[in-house]
Amino acid sequence: MVDETKTVKLPKGYKPTEIISKDFAEGSLYMKKMNLLKGQFAQSHKHKYDHYSILAAGKVTLLKGEDNVEAFKDGYPCDYEVLTAGQEILIKAGETHALIAQENSVWFCIHVTDTEVEDIDKELVADELH
Repeated sequence: MVDETKTVKLPKGYKPTEIISKDFAEGSLYMKKMNLLKGQFAQSHKHKYDHYSILAAGKVTLLKGEDNVEAFKDGYPCDYEVLTAGQEILIKAGETHALIAQENSVWFCIHVTDTEVEDIDKELVADELH
């Protein structure tokens, strides 16, 4: 749990590069797997529905809430959580969130939908990616 306001800085070796991801879909279950390299920032966004995410490997800093994501981008103190491999987290609908990989990591987002994979972002993402 977040227990205090902290300052998060981009780690050395920050890589504003494209994140390698893979989509999986079966019936109404959709899952996105993201392979994050140490220092990568998964850009902020929010979803129309609650969903679970699982950190399968590595360590990430999770920023939740638009104010925290914007404060981070502007270099100000913000609330965050550090997650380690094996942890799951519920992301609430409409909650802006972003990730910073503290080490090479594998992150899964799990959604329920009947939308075709090629149209998934239109269905699940509530706003344009920042």
